[in-house]
Amino acid sequence: MPPVAELFETVGRQLSGDLAFFFEGTAVEMTAVTGRPPQTAMRLMLEQQPMELGQEEKAILLELGGYLGRYDLTGQARALGLCKQRVDRLIQASEENLHRRARSSMTASVCAGLILIVILL
Repeated sequence: MPPVAELFETVGRQLSGDLAFFFEGTAVEMTAVTGRPPQTAMRLMLEQQPMELGQEEKAILLELGGYLGRYDLTGQARALGLCKQRVDRLIQASEENLHRRARSSMTASVCAGLILIVILL
């Protein structure tokens, strides 16, 4: 098994933007101090590079960092699964919110169009 810092670096190279910088920076923070846990390195990166994440997303990342490299492979896989479920719920809630706002915007547009027609008549 490769070290967790190496995994973070690999993930960072496969991504782009803020997430790439976050994962690569976390790898650097972990290797800068021998024995620095992933959770601490992630917290330092979140403080250095503010990303457009909500508090719950940051909490999930930090919680995941607390699990990685700490438990056996089965425990880490279970923790990854739990974090994935939480992220999936956040995505679903965001999508529902987006659909609700799209419907509201469409309704407002139709009403504005009808008002314009009434004014022109």
